[in-house]
Amino acid sequence: MFTSIRFYLMEVHQEVILFIFLMMEISRSMATLLPEMEFFQE
Repeated sequence: MFTSIRFYLMEVHQEVILFIFLMMEISRSMATLLPEMEFFQE
């Protein structure tokens, strides 16, 4: 049971890393696509 909990935590950890990586990619592409980023930061 303890090993299954560790496995579950590792799976969740991978999902979180993947989600953060995806968000970074999206924000980077938005920054390159939209030069007027100052409009969103106001």
